[in-house]
Amino acid sequence: MSYTKNTSLQRTFIKICETVGCLDTTIRCQHYQDSLITTSTYKNDLPPPLNIKGILGKGGMGTVFLAQQHFPHREIALKRVITESHEDKMALFTEGMLMGLLEHPNIIPIYGVNTKGEDAPEVWMKKVKGVTFRQALEKGDFSGQRLKKAIQAMISICHALEYAHSKKIIHRDVKLENIMLGEFGSVYLLDWGIALQKEKMNLETENKIIGTINYMAPEMLLGKTEFITEQTDIFLLGASLHEIVTGKPRHTEVTFKKLMREIEISAPFDYRALNAQQIGEIINKACAPKPQDRYRSVKEVRLALESYLEQQQARKIEKAAEEELQNLKRFSQEQLTAEKRLAMHEAFQRARFGFEQALNISSKSKTARIGLDEALSEMIKHKIKESDLDAAEVLIKSLSSGSAEHLQMLRAQQQKQQHENKEINRLKEIGLQYDPKTSRKQRRDIIILTLCIIVFILIFLFPISKVDPDHIPPDVLFLHSVVYLIPTVLLLFSQRQNILKNPNSRRFFFGIFGAAFALFLHRWIAVENHLPTRSIIVTDFFILALGFLNMLPRIQTGISLALFCTGIGVLNQLYPATIWFGTIAFTIMVPIILLLDWRAERL
Repeated sequence: MSYTKNTSLQRTFIKICETVGCLDTTIRCQHYQDSLITTSTYKNDLPPPLNIKGILGKGGMGTVFLAQQHFPHREIALKRVITESHEDKMALFTEGMLMGLLEHPNIIPIYGVNTKGEDAPEVWMKKVKGVTFRQALEKGDFSGQRLKKAIQAMISICHALEYAHSKKIIHRDVKLENIMLGEFGSVYLLDWGIALQKEKMNLETENKIIGTINYMAPEMLLGKTEFITEQTDIFLLGASLHEIVTGKPRHTEVTFKKLMREIEISAPFDYRALNAQQIGEIINKACAPKPQDRYRSVKEVRLALESYLEQQQARKIEKAAEEELQNLKRFSQEQLTAEKRLAMHEAFQRARFGFEQALNISSKSKTARIGLDEALSEMIKHKIKESDLDAAEVLIKSLSSGSAEHLQMLRAQQQKQQHENKEINRLKEIGLQYDPKTSRKQRRDIIILTLCIIVFILIFLFPISKVDPDHIPPDVLFLHSVVYLIPTVLLLFSQRQNILKNPNSRRFFFGIFGAAFALFLHRWIAVENHLPTRSIIVTDFFILALGFLNMLPRIQTGISLALFCTGIGVLNQLYPATIWFGTIAFTIMVPIILLLDWRAERL
């Protein structure tokens, strides 16, 4: 892109900068001849400030016109009186001046008050598109669930009145016709024509009844401004809320005399038939016949309405949570499958979350607090029943009431569970003690020891040249027993800690040791008494049978080995020539049977 130097424009710019004399000042260069507003028009030929385009609405005192303002260019609302009454003109002028004092989002802005010309006074204000509250109510815009929207609009009116009261201004005519609902959610309090500025009450000469009779507070019937206070506007607020809820004005008597009496009494209204007791309490307090019995300020009314909306929102959540609570109770009465148990926990979580959310919105909700405790109580009982005591203890800490009862249940269940655990551990210990599959290393060592003893037996047998056992001196048999006893004692000593832990192991080892020691004692006594070798060997088989029998249940084939040894002993006693064949059979069969027993145990 190329730029062409404009020397003339640059010279003009330099002169302006020299005139301004400051580099941080905005430079404004305009070609007025190109503007819609020429210099001559600006100075001499201004158009009229505004033109009337139509009528926006009419009231008892004045008319609101749609006007086109030229400086700035916009549409505005223009209000004029429709009578020649000086009193009406002063009322409009007062309204414009008071509204000009009130700069608030819920009060229509005033652009100006014209006091010149035959149509004066005129109040210029912002044009608002919308409908009055009464029109919206008649169309059914606030029926059913839309009551929340109506309450929110009245909260905005409370904000406007709070601000006005801070400026010592009393509206005196709050009613549905004087509330405008804008197109984009804006809410305005209109018609300040009879508003009272408390700071100028000493200038007031008013001694007459002013206001809308169907809404009036009792003190307004006195006709004296000294009795008009903030509580008067609070009564009017309550009367407007009453009409929103019931669809009828607060005062409904037909004859004037009865109507005056109804205003004086201002009896509380029974809202039970409309199922609106909660909002009804707020309305009845705002419409109390004595000002001192009403809310102390509009702020208190607003806070009460906001609390009401919060409680309504909380109530919706509570209802959903109560349905989940009923599901939870139903599950707690059923036989639970895995699927139903999961559904029960989900119902509890939803119920608990709902009640907690309701309490976050409205911390004083008794229904939510009771519902939360019920949900927790049901789940605590379920957890205790399923012996999930840690989870039950955590849930008990969340209870607001009744925790003592549940703690007692929990402690009782904990004691029961501890007792059961002790009993289970005791039975496990007994089972381990008598389990033949434990201490495999010990059994392996004993089997090795037994094989070694058998090897020793074979070593002593093979050198014998004659089958007759009486040719073997008893001293040799005694030496055999010493050889058997020494490794048995050494193994018993090395395994003493494991032996003491397990009764089966104790029986096993003491069976081996007892048999070896009994053989030793028996052969020693035989040597001393010069008993024949044959009787010594036969008795040894009986001693070994008793030893194998004592090894049950560690050696599952103990009975078989005992019977085998007894049979060999009996056979050898009846037929002495079978002693060596029986001994060889013993040395072969015993290791085979022990190995098979060990293999069966490992499988």
